[in-house]
Amino acid sequence: MPNWTNMIGDLMFRVTEIGSTMISNNVELTPAEKCDQLLNNTGEATSLALSREILDNYQALTDEEKLVFFKLFLKILALTLMR
Repeated sequence: MPNWTNMIGDLMFRVTEIGSTMISNNVELTPAEKCDQLLNNTGEATSLALSREILDNYQALTDEEKLVFFKLFLKILALTLMR
């Protein structure tokens, strides 16, 4: 019987890697700006890659920077919902 967990995990990793090549110009964006892109994105591969970048960036933030991130993200989310 195949190991579906490993197969699905491998597939998700590959899709995310493909998406990463499509968003390689995001290096200069803040995590909050990347969240804005994620909310407005329709591609699965780029969405997964953006999500991974956002989580990686978030882990590197200080507590103060995390607070700033959430404040900016709430503003972006409110603007997105108003569209």
